[in-house]
Amino acid sequence: MIEALLRRAADPNTASARGSTALHLACERNKDAEALVGFLFEICDELGRPVDVAARDKAGDTAMHVALTGVSKKRMIEALLRRAADPNTASARGSTALHLACERNKDDLRRVGSAGGRRGPGQGGRHSHARGSAFGLLLGRGADPNSRNRRDETPLHIVAQRDDFREILWSEYKANNDDIGRFIEVSLRAGAEPNFLHHIA
Repeated sequence: MIEALLRRAADPNTASARGSTALHLACERNKDAEALVGFLFEICDELGRPVDVAARDKAGDTAMHVALTGVSKKRMIEALLRRAADPNTASARGSTALHLACERNKDDLRRVGSAGGRRGPGQGGRHSHARGSAFGLLLGRGADPNSRNRRDETPLHIVAQRDDFREILWSEYKANNDDIGRFIEVSLRAGAEPNFLHHIA
């Protein structure tokens, strides 16, 4: 249906009553979302109709904000970043993509360290060991680790307030589990403010 509409000159950036474009609607789906986003970009490229990745819905969210709400969709985030989506754009609530990655994607925090040290040809760079996570993808594209939301919180402040952070922190210390250590290391290397532990819940 989407392809048929686009081939009949439908504008991919037309918004619904709540301000959602086709890209917003594709990103908010949990099932087949990554395939739908890729298909939308592919068809629009073929037809010469640019998709506006910076468009906001009536809640003030871009497609990137929508993609980072709920289940992590790494390939979708990669696709949006390749289309020049700005990782530092703040939502109406003041949250950047990095804030949302820390709030929503629990598994991402544990995956940051899973790719540690694995570098293939041309995969150098200070954030290459974090590319397995949404967090690492965003940092690699210039996301600001010191960005603050309307509660004056940085992404690391949000991590420190997670219910499982204290357990993970002590587990890392006692058992040499390096997942959360890698997460913090990536942030600090990107210039994150190190004084965040006073935010532990």
